[in-house]
Amino acid sequence: MTSNSVTIYSTGTDGDQSASDLIGFVDEPPAHLSADQGDIFRYLVSVLLPLKIIDEPDRPALSELAIALDEIRKTTAELEAAGGMTYELETGMGQKRIILHPLVAVRDAAKKTALLYFRQFGMTPASRKGIQPGDAGDQGDLFAEFGIL
Repeated sequence: MTSNSVTIYSTGTDGDQSASDLIGFVDEPPAHLSADQGDIFRYLVSVLLPLKIIDEPDRPALSELAIALDEIRKTTAELEAAGGMTYELETGMGQKRIILHPLVAVRDAAKKTALLYFRQFGMTPASRKGIQPGDAGDQGDLFAEFGIL
C-alpha cells in the first residue's frame, strides 16, 4: 500500500459528523499499527467512510481488520517464498511425507478474522443485503449439478 492521503466526504449537517471531524480518524491510524497496517486502515476508511458505515467508535474493529489483512498478506508471501502450502519431510525409514506448512493455519485464522469483520462492516454480499440462512427457502441441493456436496 502506498496511499498516504484519503479523500474525505462530508456527511452533511443533519447531525452527522462533518468531514473536518473525521480528518483525524483517517489521517491518524492507531499508534499500535505498523506502517503497512496503517496504510490498510486508511484504505478501509476511504472505502467505508463515503458509505456512512463507520464512525469514530469503529477504530478498534477497523484496526483489527487491518491487522488481519496484513497477516494474510505476510503469510501468503512467506508461503510462496517457502515453496507453497506443503513441504516434504523424509522419515527415518527413507520414506517421504507431505506435510502442511504451519503458516497455512496462521493464514487461515487471519482469513476467518477478516471475514468476521467484513461481515460486521457490510463488506460481503450477504451482509449488504441482510440475507440470513434459510431466506431462500428450500431449493434443494444447489450444488448437485457440480457433484461437490
